Amino acid sequence: MASNVTYVDPRSCTYATCSVADYGQLSYIPSPTGNAFYLALFCLSLLFQLLLGIKYRTWGFLAAMFGGVVLEIVGYAARIELHMDDFSNNYFIIYLVGLTIGPAFFSAAIYLCLARIIAIYGIGLSVLKPRTITCIFIASNFLSLCLQAAAGALASIANTEA
Repeated sequence: MASNVTYVDPRSCTYATCSVADYGQLSYIPSPTGNAFYLALFCLSLLFQLLLGIKYRTWGFLAAMFGGVVLEIVGYAARIELHMDDFSNNYFIIYLVGLTIGPAFFSAAIYLCLARIIAIYGIGLSVLKPRTITCIFIASNFLSLCLQAAAGALASIANTEA
């Protein structure tokens, strides 16, 4: 008994030839307007982070925020590219990595601020030294990123959805 189902190579898909819901990297076409808004917002944020980080010489905080903002910019730029071609695996991976890892850098910047706040207002109330707290939090953050990467790798090589 012959089947009417034909195989379509997702790499050769276009909006005219394939369904986004069936073959696209996302089940929808990302909005260029919303993603361009966030792209512009993060570009402006990068400028302010650079100016304030240099002015106040907060190099660790600046490095963490710079890394996070740049990854967000790359992620939203890839989402705009996904609007043009939702079938591109490369843009999907760039978007996913950028918007997944970027917030970890923001967390690291917050941990650096936490250490400074404790050093100024409550070093006597803290069980651990501010530097120790920062090291523990950043190490935990790094460990969670490694676990996310491992889970993503396992999901990408999976043979079934289950």
